[in-house]
Formats: sequence, C-alpha cells, structure tokens
Amino acid sequence: MEELGLKLEPEDLQKVTQHIIALGDKKETVTTDDLPYIISEVVRKESVEEFISLKTYHIETSMGEKPFANVTLVVDGKEFSASASGEGQYDAFMNAVKGIAEQTEIKIPELVDYNVRIPPGGHTDAFVEAQITWEYAGKEFKTVGFSADQIWASMQATLRAMNKLQ
Repeated sequence: MEELGLKLEPEDLQKVTQHIIALGDKKETVTTDDLPYIISEVVRKESVEEFISLKTYHIETSMGEKPFANVTLVVDGKEFSASASGEGQYDAFMNAVKGIAEQTEIKIPELVDYNVRIPPGGHTDAFVEAQITWEYAGKEFKTVGFSADQIWASMQATLRAMNKLQ
C-alpha cells in the first residue's frame, strides 16, 4: 500500500487484510494492482444499509441459446423471485429484477453507461470493477461493483443503485 501511496485507518486496514486473507484461502491471486479495488469494495461495503439484497441467483448460458436467469431478492425483509431470459447474462438478470419490480414497489434506474475493467496487467482471474452510470428522475449517478466475476460485480453495482433509490 505504501508503494501505491495508499493510507488507511487501522480499523479499515484490518478489514482489508482480513478480506485479502479470505481471498487467499479461496486460492485467489491478489496483486498490488488489485489493492485499490479491494480497498474500495471493503470500505464501501461497511457503510451500506440494504433495503434490497440478493438472496440467490442462477444464470444459465450456452451457445445458441439466450441466457436465462432465476433471481430471488429480499425486499424490506420479504422474498420475491422471478425468472427471465435476455440478450446476455446481465440482461437476463435485469429482466428478472424487472419482474420482481412488478411484484413490489422497488425503483429501477435507467442504465446510461456500463464499464467493466480489470487492473493493468490483469489476467483472466483478475478482480473486475463494474462501474455503471444510471439515470433516475432526470439525475445521473454512478455505482460500482467489485469481484473476480464480472457478472457478480455488475449485479452488486445494480443492487447499490436500487438501494440508493429506495
């Protein structure tokens, strides 16, 4: 972290260290370039209160078939499920979430821009940052998700956006 010029409060440093150890236990490789992403995710996660959370998801995809998603969200303590297909895995997830929105009163912002990036020099197992720009009621805002799985990172960013609107 010193090499990158990053400083953390002792409590946040302990949380980041514990997260890195947990990743190592899962046989994930953590590089210096991953640290800003990890820090951003761990520190941000601590301050988020969730009205909407993802209980389960299952996404199927195969060549020649449209991806299909089964999603269960917990909305204000109650479970809601929906299934949908889409043009891609994330689109299938979003279509299922829209199905849940029809059963509830949750608000879903309009996607404006979607960026996925890995740290410079990353590999196929690199941590991914999904940054999504949204629009709701004439205002734009961004949310970020972080994972070694690009779809999971995108789902995290989406849930953060939905929680901001509730």
